[in-house]
Amino acid sequence: MKYLVVLMLVLNFLFAESFDVAQIKESKLSSYMRYSKLNVADENNLTDADFFKNFEKVTNSNFGLNFENSIWTEVELTNSSKNGIEIFVMNTIPLTEKIDVLVFENNRLIQKTTLGVLSNRTHEQVYNRFSSIELLIKPAQEYKILTKLYNPKGRIDAEWIAMSKEAFHYFLFKDSLIWGMIFGVFFVLLILHALFYFIFKNKSFISYLAYMFLFFIYLFINNGFATLFFGHGYLALVLSHISGYSIFIFYILFLDAYLNLSKNNKYSFLLKTIYIYGFYLALTSWIIIFSPIVYLFDDFYFIACLVMLFILLYITTREAINTKNIPIFYFFGQLSLILGYLFLLLSSFKFIPTDALNQQFLGIFASFEMVFFTLAIFSKIKKTVEIKERNEKLILSQSHFYTIGQTLKNIAHQWKVPAVRIGTLITELEAMLYEKQIEDKRMNEIFVHMRNSTDFMRDTITEFSNFYSNDCQDVTFKIIDEIHDVQMLLIEKMKFLNFEILYDNTNIQNIELLGNPKTFGHICMIIIDNALDISNQRQIKNPWIKISIKSYKNKCIIDFEDNCNGITQKPIDKIFELSISSYKEKNRGIGLSIATMLVERKMNGKILAQNTLHGALFSIVLPITPIDTKVSTNWMQP
Repeated sequence: MKYLVVLMLVLNFLFAESFDVAQIKESKLSSYMRYSKLNVADENNLTDADFFKNFEKVTNSNFGLNFENSIWTEVELTNSSKNGIEIFVMNTIPLTEKIDVLVFENNRLIQKTTLGVLSNRTHEQVYNRFSSIELLIKPAQEYKILTKLYNPKGRIDAEWIAMSKEAFHYFLFKDSLIWGMIFGVFFVLLILHALFYFIFKNKSFISYLAYMFLFFIYLFINNGFATLFFGHGYLALVLSHISGYSIFIFYILFLDAYLNLSKNNKYSFLLKTIYIYGFYLALTSWIIIFSPIVYLFDDFYFIACLVMLFILLYITTREAINTKNIPIFYFFGQLSLILGYLFLLLSSFKFIPTDALNQQFLGIFASFEMVFFTLAIFSKIKKTVEIKERNEKLILSQSHFYTIGQTLKNIAHQWKVPAVRIGTLITELEAMLYEKQIEDKRMNEIFVHMRNSTDFMRDTITEFSNFYSNDCQDVTFKIIDEIHDVQMLLIEKMKFLNFEILYDNTNIQNIELLGNPKTFGHICMIIIDNALDISNQRQIKNPWIKISIKSYKNKCIIDFEDNCNGITQKPIDKIFELSISSYKEKNRGIGLSIATMLVERKMNGKILAQNTLHGALFSIVLPITPIDTKVSTNWMQP
C-alpha cells in the first residue's frame, strides 16, 4: 500500500505544472508542489541562483520515509492577467513547529519569512490561527515559493492553500463561526454535566467532566487558538500532546464508572492493560517534542489508541447485550468518537489532507459524541426516576395492604366477642325452646341460618385480614387455592354483576409455585377485579372470566381471558404503564402497573396482554415448582 501511494505521488510530481493565479478564489497549492532536498552543507552561503541548482527531487515523506536533511517544497506561480493580484498563502496545519518560506520573483529572493509555533508572527497582516503570508503577484512575472520543513517527525506537515483576499477573509469568518458553535456546545455541556454531578453526586460525572474539559483544551490548543491568544513556544506543543492522550484516560474512567466494568472479572485484564497504556502515553507524550526520534513510534501510538477504542466498543456492546440496560444513544456517541478519531488518524498519515475542514470534523464528531452521551445519561436518569416512582407506588400499595390488614385484624378482634355473644344467645334461645318443649320447624331453620351467618362473617373477616397481611415469607402454595380465596373475597360483587369464573382445564390441582401466596393473590385480585369493573362499565351481559393454568417444563402459564370486548389502548403494552388508566376517578388505574411490578420483581416472572375474539387475555408466566408430573395437553409454549 505504501509503495502504491508513493508511486501515485511520483506521477503527480512528474505532471505538476505552474499554477495560474489569474482566476484564483481558493486553491490547494499542495497538489502542484514538488518535494526536494538540498544537497549542500551550508545553505546560508548559497546565492539565489544556487538554490535551484542543488535541489534533488524526492518523494513525499509522509509514509514513514525518513530523511536526514530538511525537506523543501517548491511551487511556481504565474499571473496571466494584466493586473497585479493580491493573494494569501496559508498553511492549514496550526501546530506546525517551524517552516521557512522563501518567495522568489524571476529567481530573485524578495521575501523570507519563518512560520510556525516556534516563530515570531508579528509580520502577519491578518492575525489568525493559521500561518499565512500575503503576496502581490505582478502580471507577466514568474514566482516561486520555496518552503523549508525542518521535518522532525519524518513527514511533511504542510498543507498550503492560496486564495484571494476576499476569499481569505470569508474563510476565516466561516472557520471562526464553526469553531464558535463547537466550543459553545462544549461549554453548555460542561455546565450541564457539572449540574448533574452536584445533583446526583455520581462519580462518573467527575471523569466525564474532566474528559470534556481536556477535549476542549486539546481542540483549543491543537487548532492554534492558544497560540493565537497566548503566544508561541514549546508550551503549546507540550500541552497538545499531554491533553490529547490524557483524554483517553478519562474516557476509560468514565466508561468504567458508567458501566461498572471493573466489577466484572472477565474485563479486568483488558482494563488493566488499557489503563497502563493510557497512563504511559499521558505521562511521556510530551517528551516527543524534545526527542524527535520518538516520532518514529508516533504512528504506532495512533493505531494502538484506535484499537483500544474498538476494544471498548466491543466490551460495551457485550454489556449492552447481557444487561439490556444501555441506551442506544451511548453507541451513537461511541461511533461518533471513533469516526472523529479516524479522520484525525487518516489526516495524520496524510491519506486525506490536513485542511481546516478535516480539523473541524474532529470537533464536530466530538460534539456529537458528547450530545449523544448526554442523551444517554438523560435516558438513564429518566429510567432511574421511573423505577423510583414504580418502587414508591409498590411500597405505597404494600403499605396500604399492611394498613388494611392491621385494620381488619383489629376489626376481627373486636368482632370476636360480639360473635361469640351472638352464638351464646342463639344457644340460649334453643335451650329455652327445648325446655318448654316448643318445636317449630321454621324457628329451627332460622337458628341454622343465624349460626351459618355468624360463621361466615367470622371466616370472611379472618380471610380478609390474612389476605391483606404483610407476610413476605416464600412458601410452596397451590395456585388454585389462592384463586379460590380471591373468588370468595369477590363473591358478593360477582353475584351482583352475575359474573362467573370458569376453569379451562381439570388438572390444575397439581401445580404449585414457590413464593409469597399473598403476592400472587394480589395479582389475581387485580386482574379479576378489573374484569368485574370493565363488565360493569360496558354493561356486558353474562360476563365471565376463564382461567387456564398450564405447565411447561419449568414454567407455569396462568391465562385470564374475559368476554368484555378487549383492550382499547394502543399499543396494548401501554396499559401496564403508571400514567395509563381507563378510570376517570382520581388515584385509580394503577392496578396493572402494580401487578406488573409484583410479577416481575417479587415472583421473577412476566405478564403479557393481548386481545382475543371474546375480550382481553392476560398471561402470567412464572417459574414452577411441580409436585406432580401430570401436565395438561392443553398448554401453549410462551
